[in-house]
Amino acid sequence: MKYSLLSLKNSWDFFLRNQIRLSRKVSDETPIPNRDSKLQTEFQEFFDLFPWKKILPHIQSPMVVTDIGARNFVFGPVIDQTLKKQGHEAIIHGIEIDAHRLLWGFHSRRDFGNYYAKKMRSGFFYAEDFLKWERPTDLALLLNPFVSKEPLLSWGLPLSKLRPEELFNHVMKTLKPRKGILILSCPSLEELEIAQTLAHQAGFIAGHQVKWFPPKNSIQQKPRYGIVYHSELCS
Repeated sequence: MKYSLLSLKNSWDFFLRNQIRLSRKVSDETPIPNRDSKLQTEFQEFFDLFPWKKILPHIQSPMVVTDIGARNFVFGPVIDQTLKKQGHEAIIHGIEIDAHRLLWGFHSRRDFGNYYAKKMRSGFFYAEDFLKWERPTDLALLLNPFVSKEPLLSWGLPLSKLRPEELFNHVMKTLKPRKGILILSCPSLEELEIAQTLAHQAGFIAGHQVKWFPPKNSIQQKPRYGIVYHSELCS
């Protein structure tokens, strides 16, 4: 009953956000929250744990990257810089279903998404449901995807948007055969276990695993668990 009522409220709020679509452009003169900078630093620490030289050598540049559920695309510049260090050109797409949610100062996620996209060599932000995305991808990122009810509802989405099986299946569908890589992260062991099951059912092959421990006073208080998945075994 509790979940149903909250889902009903979220459904109405989600509908209003997508109808009204308040927006203010974010520019270089706009004060950017310190939280974003700290999140980028923490995510860079997590991303640096992956053995990129082993993960990416079979992918030719420019690689196509999708950040699925990108929120305000704050991690986009970190992804771009990491790939740049590895010598890869990258076209990075940030995809967010709830892009019209207001953050502060009447700036929406989409406003920030477009701002961070411009900080990349070739970044693009889309207010779109990933399940409608059809572009072939080399590297997909599912950073804390919704795989259970409570996190989805706490982030303001209705239960109708909880489609984890379809999500993992669609990631597999969009990844290029024999080359596709999925980077998965989860904020808890419980969600990691669910996500691992979904990835296995979708046909992904698990590879390297990492675990990031939050330092004192970090934005994310819990460890971040990460796994590299392959769409197929690469020869």
